[in-house]
Amino acid sequence: MEVKAADFCFDGRTGVCRVPLEKAHTDDLARENITVTASVEFKEVATGKVIWANPSFQFRDEYQKTTGATGTDPTANLTQDRDAQERIAKAVARSVVTSVFEAF
Repeated sequence: MEVKAADFCFDGRTGVCRVPLEKAHTDDLARENITVTASVEFKEVATGKVIWANPSFQFRDEYQKTTGATGTDPTANLTQDRDAQERIAKAVARSVVTSVFEAF
């Protein structure tokens, strides 16, 4: 199977801000707000022409952490962070692609 170059691509820069919203009774973080900001461009590869751009794209989501016995387990917290990051990354990608399609 021959691999061909893409006709279009996304280019962007991102930043992430995490803000605590609620603490559990054990002083562990229970909930936080995650905001992803980005400057995103959708370009035609051959010409470099920008088809769509949003220099101030934002996506927000709340993230619930486990409290109680597993809330003090560092491996549980790491797994939750990975799961939240994956969920948010997929949601951001879906939102960017939807924005591009809605523009046309």
